[in-house]
Amino acid sequence: MQTNIFKNIRSNSKRLETLILGLGVTGVSAANYFSKKGHNVTAIDSRANPPGLNGKKELSKKVGIYLETLDISWLRDKDLVIVSPGIEKNAPILTEAKNNEIPIVSDIEIFIKKVSKPILAITGTNGKSTVVSLLEHLFTENGIKVAAGGNLGIPALDLINKDIEIYILELSSFQLDITDNPYSKAAAILNIYPDHLDRHITLQNYKNIKKKVFNFSELAVYNYDDISVREMVEKDRNSLPFSQASYIKDGFSIKIIDGIRWYSGFGRKILPVDSLNIKGPHNESNVLAAIALASSLDREINFKSLRSFKGLPHRCELVGEKQSISFINDSKSTNVSSTIAAINSYKKPIVLIAGGRSKGANFNELSKASNGKLIGAVVLGESAKDIEYSLSSICPVKHASSMKDAVERAWELSSNGASIILSPACSSFDMYSNYVERGDNYIRYVEEFLQ
Repeated sequence: MQTNIFKNIRSNSKRLETLILGLGVTGVSAANYFSKKGHNVTAIDSRANPPGLNGKKELSKKVGIYLETLDISWLRDKDLVIVSPGIEKNAPILTEAKNNEIPIVSDIEIFIKKVSKPILAITGTNGKSTVVSLLEHLFTENGIKVAAGGNLGIPALDLINKDIEIYILELSSFQLDITDNPYSKAAAILNIYPDHLDRHITLQNYKNIKKKVFNFSELAVYNYDDISVREMVEKDRNSLPFSQASYIKDGFSIKIIDGIRWYSGFGRKILPVDSLNIKGPHNESNVLAAIALASSLDREINFKSLRSFKGLPHRCELVGEKQSISFINDSKSTNVSSTIAAINSYKKPIVLIAGGRSKGANFNELSKASNGKLIGAVVLGESAKDIEYSLSSICPVKHASSMKDAVERAWELSSNGASIILSPACSSFDMYSNYVERGDNYIRYVEEFLQ
């Protein structure tokens, strides 16, 4: 039945009664895609003001929109259900759809069935957006027509273009959870840390969801340094390792030649590590993953173009300085492991601004991994007390009622030569609509403070 649905989608041989669940950017993208194909589209969302309706992308006037409902009655006479990543798999409307044998698919699965050019898929707890952006920059600078999106930026169905030569997909655990067949030419799992356990419940379940990209890829590109990732690769699997911590002869790693650290592949040097703008062990791992994925395709690539990559907004981004104290925006760090990576990227003493909505994290890991760098912390949001409890034994902690207050309290805790870093270790949804809004708010108040 699922196969017949995909045939109908590709050929437009039948006008499908289509139900879109969720009106975030993915839901709006899917609704517009099916509406333009001539299908009858109904879109529903449990929220009164879903974010997709306030975005830059307008929803087709042909789509029926119904808010504050996910009632199972909307399944009546439907041929197909398109589910957004924010909808949990055990939602009653999905259970009812399965019971009535109504096909349920994700936009990712439709995209994969539609395009014929190579797809590179990237997942992992941290670094996905950086690796996707590195690859997009690399291919563009080499004159290759590329489209990148998925979880980052542009929804998958909006990427489809007959002129594109390579597609790059960032895939979150939410997207993989609702996608049965995430096929790709090559897939990378960058790392695995506890994340989104508020939804996935157990770490093993989270790992199993991530592993789906390897189950359906022609080549598994994996982080040799992460034992959880390494264990996902079967012995007879077509695979390609990368390692930041160890030299690998049959893969991609860092090789020291005459005292200079080089990115290398299969023993051959590619370019000096220090020649790139992005720094830190986690970014070195990201660069190796990007090089490995790019090398998996039958293309001539000049990797020197990576030198012009500037990094991502809201990821260890310098906002400004005052009295030798730096203000860093790392709002994109929405979990503990990402915040630890940010802390370890700096040699200076650090005042950390953290807090938000927890995703089931263990904040004690922050104190264990701080390596004596934290000279103070400012906490805010729903998780403020939990983070204070974890950090109060290693540094002074102050509470803030707002981002403006947090910037001022952090300055009080800082000293010459320190870095004040917004790296929340939490999602933003208690105070902001997303990490971008949170980061922009931080930048605004830092700039006001520096005047």
